[in-house]
Amino acid sequence: QDGQTASGALEALLFSTDSGSIERKKIRRALLDYCERDTVAMVRLHERLGKLAKKRGKGDPKCHSD
Repeated sequence: QDGQTASGALEALLFSTDSGSIERKKIRRALLDYCERDTVAMVRLHERLGKLAKKRGKGDPKCHSD
């Protein structure tokens, strides 16, 4: 799923009148899975950028792109 697809699915979930449908439960589960993967990716990116910033602050020449 991408962000636009997820947004559309969330809208369908929020405005659905059939609160107990199997399709609604599938959409909810898919959105939770998508959000979990997205969050893990953001945490890993944050960790990696933090490591690169520390190396750059220590003058590690491998971190410079010039």
